[in-house]
Amino acid sequence: MSPGSWISALAIPLVLSFHSDIDDLVVPPVSAKIGPEAALFYGQGASISPQAYLPLAQAIQDVVPFPLWIAVPKCPFDAAAIPTCLKEGIARAKGRMKSMGMTATEEDFFYGGHSLGGSLMPDYVLENANTTARGLILMGSFLQRKFRTGISEQNGGPIYDFPVPTLTIGAELDGLCRLTRIAEALHTQITMDPAPFSQTARHFPVAVIPGMTHMQFASGEPPFFVKLNDLKPEISSEYAHSLVAAAVAPFMMATRGGRGSEAAWADVELGVEMATSFVSHIVKSLEMEAYNNFLPPCFCESKDEYGYSEYGTCVSNSTCTGGTPWTNFAQK
Repeated sequence: MSPGSWISALAIPLVLSFHSDIDDLVVPPVSAKIGPEAALFYGQGASISPQAYLPLAQAIQDVVPFPLWIAVPKCPFDAAAIPTCLKEGIARAKGRMKSMGMTATEEDFFYGGHSLGGSLMPDYVLENANTTARGLILMGSFLQRKFRTGISEQNGGPIYDFPVPTLTIGAELDGLCRLTRIAEALHTQITMDPAPFSQTARHFPVAVIPGMTHMQFASGEPPFFVKLNDLKPEISSEYAHSLVAAAVAPFMMATRGGRGSEAAWADVELGVEMATSFVSHIVKSLEMEAYNNFLPPCFCESKDEYGYSEYGTCVSNSTCTGGTPWTNFAQK
């Protein structure tokens, strides 16, 4: 092992030891709620402290009809990308919550995260809770393209494979996790999937919050990078939190099952339909520019206008795009 590797191996546990459960955000359920408990373990965004998520956590707890514990473990330097940070932090938070009287079991654990924390949480779930997690909730983040496992034989679109129902929530004015990427997630995970809408919209639902920014998934002063790149909000943070909570609550209720779950699924599907309409112009523009994360380019022996085939434009079909549709449109 190289000297650098030794330093890294020693540094990781040393850095993790600087943080105890007092640094984590643990929010007990609202006392008035009754029924079986659930818990949400949430990964913080880069350079955003766990405490910044308290208003959003409370907004979600107020809306759900059951007792909900929420924990945001603190990573060293508020960086969820540090190896083992999420695993160590979630284990630490679980221990603290149980000592405080939490009765929720693994089958009623939800996982989620914002920004970088959301980007890393799917890997944690796959490695530690892929058979028990009730659901995954990504805010200002999305399932990465590495979870595409193939191409549909029916329409050439990408096939996503993730074992846990995953709710993606995007913000219209997010300057870091742009709405264009959320539109791609919705179109490829739901619209392009040949499976019935009721199936894809329930396993990979996507919601969009109009007028909301990246930092409004949290609260307080944004870190420098977020401040530099985020857009200006058109709604208050309090209203943004209430809209996020309104998207999270039916997803949680539906995935838990039981009485009222079908009505909750109807709300989830309605949210997907609204998001689909909201981003339709973005999807259309990406299709017109032959966006290859929707469909791959067609390859053929078609000749170009000079009689050669090397740069010939192929004819589009259901599984690929020939040329760039915008070119023809722009010539009109």
